[in-house]
Parts: sequence; C-alpha cells; structure tokens
Amino acid sequence: MAGSVRVERAATSVSLVVHRGQVAWDDAAGQTNVVRAGAAIELPLTVAKSRRRVRKASASARAGKGPATGGSELADVAPAEPSISLLEQADAARRARRFDEAAGLLRRHLAQHPSGSSAASAAFTLGLVERQRGRAAAAADAFARCRRLDPMGALAEDAWVEEAEALAAAGRGERAAALARRYVSGRPSGTYRVRMKRLLDD
Repeated sequence: MAGSVRVERAATSVSLVVHRGQVAWDDAAGQTNVVRAGAAIELPLTVAKSRRRVRKASASARAGKGPATGGSELADVAPAEPSISLLEQADAARRARRFDEAAGLLRRHLAQHPSGSSAASAAFTLGLVERQRGRAAAAADAFARCRRLDPMGALAEDAWVEEAEALAAAGRGERAAALARRYVSGRPSGTYRVRMKRLLDD
C-alpha cells in the first residue's frame, strides 16, 4: 500500500505531513531521510534552481522491511537542510535587511513556540525588526511580550527601555512615561536610568 502525505507550501518552506506509510526525501548532501506516519517535517526553501524529489515509500517499510527507494513521485521541493530553524532564517533575513520577511518568520516561530527558552528572544528580536520597519506600536507590543515571557531574564531590562521608547515613538507618551517612572523609582542604579529619565523630561 502506498504512503499518503500532504504537502503544504509556504513562502519560505515546504511542510510534509505523513498520514500513512512513510516518505523518503533527499537532502542537500544527497542523504536519504525518512518521515514515518503520524509525523511532519518543515523544509525551508533555498534559492537554488535545482530540485530534489520527494518519493512515496511503501507501507511495507513500516513492517520492518526498510524504506522503499522507488515509488511514484509525490512533489518537487528545492534542496534544503531541515536543521535550519525559523530563527536562523529570520537572522539571515535581518542581515540582508529583508525586514518584512524576518518579521513573518519570527511571528511564525512565536506561533509555534509561544513559550519556552526561545520565545522571549524571538519576541525581543521581533521588536527590533518592527522598529526597523517603522512600526513603533508593533515594536512596543513585541518588547512587552518579551518581558511577560521572561520577566527575570537577561533581556527583560533591555526590553523594558526599548518598550518605553517605542511607546513614545508611537505617540503613547503617557504609557511610556509610566514605564519610565516605574523603572527610575524601582532601579535607581539601573543601566538605563539616563534613557528612562529622558522620557520623563520630554
């Protein structure tokens, strides 16, 4: 019995969701990888023009006979390394100043990982990207999310001042001043005391 799989194409990736049997695919190094029924894998697209074949694997492989190497062609995808995460793709987009793409990738990561070790970092980076896009209000929201996700984390204080400044840039002076006031009163020797006091003086 042939394997059954759904292929979902996005702007920067192809997702394979296996329903029955298993699927074999060749990565950029030429190695064959197998995804079994009940599993899914996301493959980021590359700019390369060449293509790799995704092959159906017979259901007999699930019985321990090994993956099928033949079978009918299911779909074409660009060669890619599945180890490349959304955060790594977002960093590459930021370096290339493709800020719209970076924001989309970061939001996808946060949708898939709304909490955990990488969420606060992704939210902070999204704030920086939104600021580069000229979206001060969205940047403030992202920095606020970073603080909520990890209020005692390494990025919390940075996110605090960035959020306040983004609020001020978005015309939300009262909220910016309230954040700055809390910082100055609660952290008299804080790293960003001067920047926060500047918001109160404006």
